[in-house]
Amino acid sequence: MKTKFYIPLIIGFLFTSCMPTKTVTFNAENTQADVAFPVEFKNIRVINRTIPKDRNLLDVLTDGQGLAKNQKGVPELLSGFTSGLRQRKYFDIKTPIKEVEVEQSQTFPQPFAYGDLVEFFDYDTSSLVASLEVFDVTEEISYVNDSKMQLDPDGNEYYINIVRGTNILRTVSGWRLYNGKTGEVIDEFILNHNYPFEVEGVDMANAKEKLKAKKDQGYANMGRELGQLYAERVSPLAVMVSRSIYVKSKTCPELHQAKDFIKLDDWETAKAIWQDGLTTNFKNKDIAKLHVNLAVHFERLGNIDKAIEHAELSTNYDSLGSGYLNELRRVDQNGYQAPISYLSKPL
Repeated sequence: MKTKFYIPLIIGFLFTSCMPTKTVTFNAENTQADVAFPVEFKNIRVINRTIPKDRNLLDVLTDGQGLAKNQKGVPELLSGFTSGLRQRKYFDIKTPIKEVEVEQSQTFPQPFAYGDLVEFFDYDTSSLVASLEVFDVTEEISYVNDSKMQLDPDGNEYYINIVRGTNILRTVSGWRLYNGKTGEVIDEFILNHNYPFEVEGVDMANAKEKLKAKKDQGYANMGRELGQLYAERVSPLAVMVSRSIYVKSKTCPELHQAKDFIKLDDWETAKAIWQDGLTTNFKNKDIAKLHVNLAVHFERLGNIDKAIEHAELSTNYDSLGSGYLNELRRVDQNGYQAPISYLSKPL
């Protein structure tokens, strides 16, 4: 099984010649998340329900956590989750993270009551609530005698004895996703995930020392992976598209007039100006530019058919929009490019 994380995709297609243009970026579509939730939710809040309850002095001295109230790896897990959400550009994250103590277990505690969620967030029920409610790690450490090839200054091969040390962090993490308006549990998800890291030592003592030194970083990396995984599960991915529009021509003042409205994100007024320009301009290149701009406007709205119509009209007057027309036809046929995986590790 492969673990894949995704980053938001920005697809750019600049169809320009030497004419002055402006690049605009917009959300062309959202990929579907694994978890279905009401479409009106655009905000999300986060709860850390893994704070160990009733730790005594003996726990502080023996459980390896020291005085930290969070278990090792949890801060990075939460950070990885919120970072993953931001990368996917769909949810606005409401801060701060709410911390709740709980008895430690590898199974879910009772779900929060609706009243708990209301109290936690001062009666703001406008958000989904993602709650980390299970977290447990078991370390599996092993050492193996091995040999490693080296090259001497003359390029000749020789071998040295080494000890390979491996620590596999076997993790159990569990999330619940709540509907903030009703308290309903939308998703309850347990993930069993293995995160291995390895060192090489000149002998057993050296390998043990190196493995111990690498432990904190191993937990941190593991936590970030786990957080990214759940972000991918619950959040759609916003596909961001970059296009160029024409904003200047000595013989078509409408291109420049519309530019100020684009800056204000008032595309409807800009569209009206471009449409008026089609009735007052008679140079082929200017008409082509106006149709290209209208094509970009309709692509923003998700109306690919109308975008293609204007791009085709543009090519009737000048070839400057021909590349963009080909791109729109590709999108119409195949959709926008699939998300890019930037990390893949075996579970």
